[in-house]
Amino acid sequence: MTATATDVLNRARGKLGTVESPPSSNHQEFGVWYGFDRVPWCAIFVSWCMAAAGAASQYRFASVAFSLDSARKAGRRTGEFRAGFVACRINDGSDWGPGHTGIVEAVHSDGSVTTIEGNTSPGAGGSQRDGGGVWRRRRLRSYWNKGCIRIDFGQGGTPTPTPAPTPAPTPPAGRLGEDGDLGPATVSALQRRLNDTEPGPDLAVDGDMGQVVRSRNVTFPAGTKTQTARYLQQRLNAMAGPCGIDGEIGPQTIKALQRHVVVPQDGQWGPQTTVSLQRKLNQGTF
Repeated sequence: MTATATDVLNRARGKLGTVESPPSSNHQEFGVWYGFDRVPWCAIFVSWCMAAAGAASQYRFASVAFSLDSARKAGRRTGEFRAGFVACRINDGSDWGPGHTGIVEAVHSDGSVTTIEGNTSPGAGGSQRDGGGVWRRRRLRSYWNKGCIRIDFGQGGTPTPTPAPTPAPTPPAGRLGEDGDLGPATVSALQRRLNDTEPGPDLAVDGDMGQVVRSRNVTFPAGTKTQTARYLQQRLNAMAGPCGIDGEIGPQTIKALQRHVVVPQDGQWGPQTTVSLQRKLNQGTF
């Protein structure tokens, strides 16, 4: 690749001050670009910066936890902090807990790191990982308890020689990639399956679940009511109940889903739940 750390950082700097509209909606241009709008978006912002700079192959994720797992498998997890690397935090220290991420801009001799982050607040008084804007932050290195994801940049337009990554297997035609990403392809497959199994008017197969948080740092907005959610609840109530049919996806609905797809029932819809859902959809057993 030919993108440099400066290329990525310039893209991030150009978006400083960008905020959600309306406030507290998680609605912003990066989610629209990624196809996952109205969800926590710190990782999506990093993905946009990488793609805009021509480094999309280095980072494209909507989940901090899933990005860390992918980096671990690729040998790109590191304790080194360097400009352009992606700093990561998981709040509870686990592998799949709620987290936060940002692009390293500068490393300081006092043990602090300056980052440019999406979905943070401009100062310590606001939310650190759901603050609603793109801001420059300076934090102690220890805040980033999962270290960094190494980005293999080129130097002045000359690619850095690195072994070619093993390409991910392409799923057979008609099958979902079991990647933990609850994106339009997975939601569309779920909608088609619900149309096959639930009575009533057909759902629009549009790949849009509504205002659903597609990561483990999950709080489903009050008042989120979608027809897809109702159909899902009807299906779960019949197969894995109890599950109220109110069109709102909350902990009870998620636990019913987790019972059906056989993952730990913690009431939080994260990558592990999505992978198991994708597998069930591929098998035709959902």
